[in-house]
Formats: sequence, structure tokens, C-alpha cells
Amino acid sequence: MDKETKKKYERGLEELLLKNPDKWLELKRNGKISDDSVDLKTFLFLTSLGEQ
Repeated sequence: MDKETKKKYERGLEELLLKNPDKWLELKRNGKISDDSVDLKTFLFLTSLGEQ
């Protein structure tokens, strides 16, 4: 992933967390993810693609 793509990806993750904090907390509560989990980032990235 190049620098520009990585920036967009991370910005998208932040926006998504702000829009869907409950979805993230639910996964976290269920023990599916940790704060720095790659699974979390992948999940949020795919979710953000679905919302566009």
C-alpha cells in the first residue's frame, strides 16, 4: 500500500469509527478485536466501502 492510499485508508477508518462507534464497541466487547487489530481495520475498511 503506497503512502497516499494508506492515508486515505486511515482517514476512512477514523471517519467510520466516528460514525459507527457502537458497531466497533460491540465487536470489541465480543472479544473479536483488539484496538490495534488488523481484523478491525479490515472490517472497517470493507464496511466503509459498502457505505459509499
